[in-house]
Amino acid sequence: MAEVCGFGEPTGLPYLGEAPGILPGPAWMKIHHPMERWTTAHTANFSIGQGFLEVTPLQMVLLMGAVANGGTLLYPRLVVGVSDSQGRQLASIPPRPRANLGMRPEDLNAIRKGLLSVVESGTGHSVSIPGVAIAGKTGSAQAKRRWNGKLYNDVRAWFIGFAPYEHPKYVVGVMVEGGIGGGATAGPIAHKIMEGILELERTGATPQLVYFTPARGNFSGLTEIQPKTDSPQPVRPATPVREEEGTQDRSSSDEG
Repeated sequence: MAEVCGFGEPTGLPYLGEAPGILPGPAWMKIHHPMERWTTAHTANFSIGQGFLEVTPLQMVLLMGAVANGGTLLYPRLVVGVSDSQGRQLASIPPRPRANLGMRPEDLNAIRKGLLSVVESGTGHSVSIPGVAIAGKTGSAQAKRRWNGKLYNDVRAWFIGFAPYEHPKYVVGVMVEGGIGGGATAGPIAHKIMEGILELERTGATPQLVYFTPARGNFSGLTEIQPKTDSPQPVRPATPVREEEGTQDRSSSDEG
């Protein structure tokens, strides 16, 4: 099912250097960790977006788009059309389906209702906008990062959502490294973005490039992990740790 969702493969965005992420499993484990074996514990960890799984924000946005539109996973587009200075359309780039989630409508609808409740009364309440039904999911991925020779705890704060709920038109994805939680850190940013999009739609104004002032508060940065002096054996981290300076693993998890 994760393969159907596009994990572990480039999304097809037309530029060089797109990271495919990592879709782990028994075959992947044999290649990359031949001294270990895939267990049910790995499956459980993978099922909540942790462990060896790596995803990109764009992959998550496309998946949320499939949930919003009824189950069709699309290839991303940077341009939907080309017009001349007189407004005459010269070219149109239609959406390209990549896959169908193959879910029963009642199951997909149950997920959509759950996503709606996350914003209305759950961890994503910071995204809510009066008069607009927004659905989405927060996430807080507990990861580890090695920086300047030291090991740190690093929380990746996520929010992925869509609006309006009944007739979806927009999907927004936010991921912040060194945050506190999806609702506290990524949620207010998603709120600001969604609010701006809906305001442009309401007023018909021409979109302008805007640089947001960095949000303050709800950002904890990196917390250094102090070595244990009373343990004769090093403790192995539950998630992969990158050895390169400033490089991080990209996993996402459920906040419950």
